[in-house]
Amino acid sequence: MFGVFSAGAPTRLDHLASATKGSPHRPWGRPMTSILAIILTYDSPADLEACVAAVGAQTAPPAALLVVDNASAPPATVPDQIGGIPVTVQREAFNSGPAGGHAAGLAWFAERDFDAAWVLDDDMIPEPGCLAAQAEAMFGPGQDGRCLAYPAIIEQGATRPRWFPSWCGVLIPAAAVAAAGGPRADFFWWAEDSEYLQWRLPRAGFAGRKVPTAQVHHRRTRAARGRPPWKVYYEARNSVYYRLRVQEVSRHSVTRTIQIEGRLLLQVLLREPDKLTKLWLFTRGLIDGLRGRLGITVPVS
Repeated sequence: MFGVFSAGAPTRLDHLASATKGSPHRPWGRPMTSILAIILTYDSPADLEACVAAVGAQTAPPAALLVVDNASAPPATVPDQIGGIPVTVQREAFNSGPAGGHAAGLAWFAERDFDAAWVLDDDMIPEPGCLAAQAEAMFGPGQDGRCLAYPAIIEQGATRPRWFPSWCGVLIPAAAVAAAGGPRADFFWWAEDSEYLQWRLPRAGFAGRKVPTAQVHHRRTRAARGRPPWKVYYEARNSVYYRLRVQEVSRHSVTRTIQIEGRLLLQVLLREPDKLTKLWLFTRGLIDGLRGRLGITVPVS
């Protein structure tokens, strides 16, 4: 479906159009819109460095940057500011996955006076005009700010962008988080973005909007590392849970669940090493998903 840290007062987004210089209002017709960038990182210092640099290079930079470190070893390090943007690092006590990490970032965001959160995984590299285009789509003339603004994702090695509602640099208004809360940390890994961005927020009145002029590049450095057994478990479990316990159960949702789980099973059987362990975790994931058992139930190793 298409259609979060320092405690000081946030600075403001002042750079979107030369035509508005000297005016207290921005091109989208609202006074002094303030955006917090949130980057979630885990054990990927090169990705984090590139992502932080890209955020600092925005033609319309955010008011502040929050880096949520999901218990990286060694801990993630970033400058106190980048391109004049104040940077704060919040280090989590343990790796709570993308679900827990993004939930922590958006919880921090919800307690402060920002108008929107620009949410990125650390392997996303936004082009310089990305945030400006998304802010214009959300807060520009004729817009009411009740949407989720998505950039186009350019995969590593690809020439054409694709669209997918995930932590790819989505711009989320503060009103959406106030209305629907944050992501579900108990998903841990897989489908937490689908439940939040494709299901819960649209049903709270915040539909997704594609912004073709906003683009991010996906480095995909983790994809080359392969899929460990624990990922098979969470992918199987969360797909079943989301489609059969969150979405309305229908013939389509059941058929789609069978297709997704069947494809995962074939990948395990035909392409994956350590088949016996992964088959056992796949089966356990199906059972736990049907039973509604979430949380961190299989260790990450």
